[in-house]
Amino acid sequence: MDRDGYWTLAADTVKQWRLFADDIRRDLRVAKALGFELIRLHHLELLDAIDKPTRFEYLDFFFGEIRGLKLKALLDARVSAAATAELVRRYRDVIDGVEIDNEVLIFGINDDAPDYWKRVYKSVKDVAPEITVHLTAHTNMGVFDRLQKLGVPFDLIGQHAYADGLDSLANMRGFSLAAASYGRRVGKPPIITEWNWRFLTRMTPEDRAKVYAPVFENVLKTRSMPTMYQFQFNETLAMNPRVLKGIRHYEQIWLSRRPKPEAFVLSGLINKYGAPTHPNKLVNAEYSIVELDARGNGTAQFRITNTSGENLNLKATIETPANLKATMQNAKDANLRLKPNASTVVRVALEALPTDNSPQPLPGFYHVFLRLEGDDNLLRYGWAEARLAGQPQIDAGEKSNVVYGEKVFDFNLNRPLAVVYGDDAPIQDVETASVLLNTIESATGRPVKIYTLKDLPASERGALVLVGTAKTNQLIASVNSKIPADVRNAKQFAARASEKSGEDWLIFGGADPLEAERAAMDWTIRFWKYAKDSAARRVGLVEKELPLGFDPAQLP
Repeated sequence: MDRDGYWTLAADTVKQWRLFADDIRRDLRVAKALGFELIRLHHLELLDAIDKPTRFEYLDFFFGEIRGLKLKALLDARVSAAATAELVRRYRDVIDGVEIDNEVLIFGINDDAPDYWKRVYKSVKDVAPEITVHLTAHTNMGVFDRLQKLGVPFDLIGQHAYADGLDSLANMRGFSLAAASYGRRVGKPPIITEWNWRFLTRMTPEDRAKVYAPVFENVLKTRSMPTMYQFQFNETLAMNPRVLKGIRHYEQIWLSRRPKPEAFVLSGLINKYGAPTHPNKLVNAEYSIVELDARGNGTAQFRITNTSGENLNLKATIETPANLKATMQNAKDANLRLKPNASTVVRVALEALPTDNSPQPLPGFYHVFLRLEGDDNLLRYGWAEARLAGQPQIDAGEKSNVVYGEKVFDFNLNRPLAVVYGDDAPIQDVETASVLLNTIESATGRPVKIYTLKDLPASERGALVLVGTAKTNQLIASVNSKIPADVRNAKQFAARASEKSGEDWLIFGGADPLEAERAAMDWTIRFWKYAKDSAARRVGLVEKELPLGFDPAQLP
């Protein structure tokens, strides 16, 4: 990251995008497999920090991938009118629309804003009259009346809204209907470009999945919104807990790219409410999981069912990243002919490959995709997750301010684990726990669970990673006396302890939650030097002072 923000368009990483091309391809295919049709590029102006040739080399690659997947993109960028027109001109065929500024109408209208909005609107229409241009409000639909009085043109009624806790669910239906009703009155279609939950972070992922459909069906059941974007797609570790206050982790996929339970709920909603021609409605491709053996070998099975009601002829090809070799076991599966409701299973032999200087394939999650092409522009993707479990490498020699107890670096991560924080833990502990979960899971190739103490099942107390202090996490308090005094009295510490025989707990603590976070971050970075999915393994790790927030360049 090149600033103190949570946007995924990190300019320092994009400068070296070729090192991450496989990751980008993977993520877009995950989105396609789940049923997404549109990708919103949020705060695209952040890329202005890098030189123009590099920026457009990256964007050419990115939009080329979107084009090949039959996806489209929404531009959300506060850049000059000329720069907006250049983007639209260059990628016109795969642009769904332009959202001017992010949420600017939620906070009101600055005196100099209308002239800028008019320039952007005109620049887009001069290049591509068919591309829609809109601004975004929340529940303050009257702001669009003000826009019209100011002579600001716009094509859609944009809305962002979140369910801020379970008590606000009932309001979500009203929010969407307000935008739709206003749009009908003024003759402009409504559009939602951010919609999700917030402040349900402490619920388990399984419990969140149970309330996920009601959040979205407050819109979908009304049939009032023709286009709807959810926010955001992939889990990120770039969260500032002192600013964002634990509102997030509503992304569809973990850092390992393993889908969260919510991802399957949303995919089901897409099937239920999507257009009749949506590829996921015509072809069902079951998600599958493969446990690779110690050498990295296994077999993925894609069960494909014709749900279109018509005979289907499908061309099947396998797509994988460079670190995974995949071979279709039966060559005849390359051309599938399926009658209505008929199913078949495509079996694919997998082999994880060594990465860089590693003589063996690295532990982690590998992803393989089955591309299915049919008549009438049909394109469906199947997705399988391959897990290569193992103990990740760690740098135990680097000196730091953290006091490590005995055998901390010998803690066995290659087993079922859960990360636990206290019932009333501060936000710092919650976000630290999330970083540990995502780090351990991605680096070990094993799913990791996360609980508040009250949700921790008694049967899962054997191997735990505890976060916090004796005041914020009751389990740490229960074993405090078992931690050597020189360790537990340190400002930042990591130690092993247990409450009784058969329990093995790794504890990250300190004088306060911030120090506990620093202990966990020190341990985390020791893995990211080597882990399969790590940016640090590819571009190195440097200490860098980050400026607060983001400051897009002043616009002409």
